[in-house]
Amino acid sequence: MPKYYCEYCNIYLTHSSPAGRKQHAHGRKHINNKIEYFTEFLIEQQSLASQTQAMTQTNNLLNPGFFLKEQYTASNISQGVYLPPNFIPLPK
Repeated sequence: MPKYYCEYCNIYLTHSSPAGRKQHAHGRKHINNKIEYFTEFLIEQQSLASQTQAMTQTNNLLNPGFFLKEQYTASNISQGVYLPPNFIPLPK
C-alpha cells in the first residue's frame, strides 16, 4: 500500500492504514494546517471577488444589455423570432 500524502501538512504518513490516517486527521498540527489552508483560500477568493467587482464597476460590464444581441430583444421574442445562438437550420 503506498504512503498517504496529506496535502494540508505536506507530508507522507509512515502509517498509511485507515487507523493511522484517522489519528493524523484528529491531530493538532493537521487541524491547524487545515484551518490555515482554508483561511488562505478564502482570502484569495475574496481578493479575486473584490478585483472582479472593481473591474465590473469601472467597465460597466453589469449592464444587462451588454450581453444581449439583436435577436434577443423583447419585440423579436414576442413575434416568435427567438432563435438560439449559433442556430443552424436543418436541411429539408
